[in-house]
Amino acid sequence: MNFKYMTLIMSGVLVLSACGKDKADATKPYDGIALTPATGAKAEDQITRGAAFNIQRVSGDSFSEGDQGVVRYKVTSNFSEITTPVLELAPGAPSGMVLVKSPTEAGVYSVQWTPPTGFSQSQKSVQYTLVAKDGAPASQGNIKFRNSSSESLSVVQNKVEPEIKADTIKAVYEEGRSETFTVSVTDPSGNGKNQAYVSFDLCRGSVNTENPVFDGVGNIKDLKDVKVNGNVYTYSFKLNTDAAAVPVAADAKGNVNVNARDGVNLCFAVSAVSANGNRSPARPYTVRVKYASRAPDVVFDKTADEPLVAGKANNIVFTVKSGSGLGEVSAGLRNAGALVSEPKTKPGINCGASTTEAATQLCTVTYTPSCKLVLPKTVKLELVVTNKLGSSKPKSDIVSKELNITGACEVVAPVAPAAASSAAPSASAASAPEKKTPAPVKAGSKSAKSVKSKPAAAQPAASSPQAGV
Repeated sequence: MNFKYMTLIMSGVLVLSACGKDKADATKPYDGIALTPATGAKAEDQITRGAAFNIQRVSGDSFSEGDQGVVRYKVTSNFSEITTPVLELAPGAPSGMVLVKSPTEAGVYSVQWTPPTGFSQSQKSVQYTLVAKDGAPASQGNIKFRNSSSESLSVVQNKVEPEIKADTIKAVYEEGRSETFTVSVTDPSGNGKNQAYVSFDLCRGSVNTENPVFDGVGNIKDLKDVKVNGNVYTYSFKLNTDAAAVPVAADAKGNVNVNARDGVNLCFAVSAVSANGNRSPARPYTVRVKYASRAPDVVFDKTADEPLVAGKANNIVFTVKSGSGLGEVSAGLRNAGALVSEPKTKPGINCGASTTEAATQLCTVTYTPSCKLVLPKTVKLELVVTNKLGSSKPKSDIVSKELNITGACEVVAPVAPAAASSAAPSASAASAPEKKTPAPVKAGSKSAKSVKSKPAAAQPAASSPQAGV
């Protein structure tokens, strides 16, 4: 009696090991039916191989990392002699995989298995073999049945994102005091061998131009230290705040930003990549690095608010302080060439150390505005003030002060010279109206002109009457 094989079509790979009329190998299990041999015939000649069972997958076609998967099968018999077909899970199945018989459905079994996270990193599919057997061979005498099918089902990668925790990143650091911080990653797909890793990227988003934010990725150093606790990985890093690594806050023209002069903001984004390639959302961090030295403060004397007088040397007095009492402060004129002054009287600055306060300079700018200025006039005085502390980079700032020039130059006309003769004036001279000396005229006014007085002409002396004429 010949039996044809039935091929099971499945989404995985299904292999039936029984085939054709091949003779039985007495040393190995075989598929098919063994009939009582005729008298004198060899037993193996009476064995006809055939597909005694059908194994059909009812539901399920893959497994997912970290989740329990269930794939259901139904086994049926092709022979009337087989009344109780059963399924078994062959040796060699993955660890933790079990075959469970349905208590309510005849011939239905479930393969149950939870793939470990990270399984798909090394294997994209799982293989196992199901064996169909006669559940009551004793009642069939010498009839033996067995069919097997091998399954290969895909294992889907776990899509759960890793979680990051970086609570040890501080909000404020001190320049020159590099400190370590840790980032912990909880990776559902971690297995101790294929570890998650931490990624640092540029911050994305708006930048406050009044308080600029600089890229801080270059300031982070990986210390190559990781501690593993199950699927939690803790990495150690160092934030480099050495003076050479900390930028100086300045605008596009190189002017130091006043609002950021006591420090600078560094920004970086932290994310984690799991063992199976899942990436967590990037989490931005902004830290402030306070300068070891800061740009000094400038305090103008109240007299700096008083109007200046053109043509006169005016003193603008101010104090330069480090703010912390540490460092070496200095001040300089930034726009001396823009201040229009009288010839040979260029604006100058003179500073001297305070005798009462540390890291403090007392300074005076001397400025003689030009008499050619049209008054009133407002000019801007710009100072560059700097503080240097130890080996740290000098920190500078630009401070401006508006100066109002309202006082005009005083121009005084010369006094008329004395008469050439001491003789008494002639009658005509005596009767001439008296000339007045012009009053001083302020420069810069519309009526301001140079006034010159001509000396009075010498009058001839009166002739004396001659006696005896």
